Amino acid sequence: MLYRDGRSPGLTAGGRDSTGSGSGLNGQPFSTSPGPGPKQTEDEKLRQEKLRLDAEWRRAKDDLENEDFYDQLADNPSSKCG
Repeated sequence: MLYRDGRSPGLTAGGRDSTGSGSGLNGQPFSTSPGPGPKQTEDEKLRQEKLRLDAEWRRAKDDLENEDFYDQLADNPSSKCG
């Protein structure tokens, strides 16, 4: 049921849900807590960057430790490798 001005019974004059529940834009629930602050976002970016660098470091270390064709060629340039 709607009031004459089109509001639902659970909404206040400002269009907010008076019960503290309901959904906001795009079906997302209303939240009374503030979103992630700039510090939290920056911390997450730093964590992701650290994980990316750690993965690259491990990949480079593995490349150095595993012998490949070029290592064999450098060790014995006059013979056929393979």
